[in-house]
Amino acid sequence: MTGFGSYEGCDEICFQYWEIRSVNSKNLNVRFKIPSYLRSIEHIWLKEVKDSASRGNIDIYLNVKILKQEELPFSINESLLNVLFDYLDRFA
Repeated sequence: MTGFGSYEGCDEICFQYWEIRSVNSKNLNVRFKIPSYLRSIEHIWLKEVKDSASRGNIDIYLNVKILKQEELPFSINESLLNVLFDYLDRFA
């Protein structure tokens, strides 16, 4: 059960590159290397892997590049950021 697969896709919002590698093993061990803002949905992908594989060391890599800034999964509170910079200036 040794294998390798990759996928590259792009739409108007983002570019994504997936890479999955597996090596034979008695137990199932899945490791993700994904952007931190996607950690909250990692359990969904883990369930998909467990539905398809029962054993092996599986490494899953995801690289995402956001093409539209307004689609980012977070926003910056600029007023709070300015307050933090003011504090840094005072303590520097």
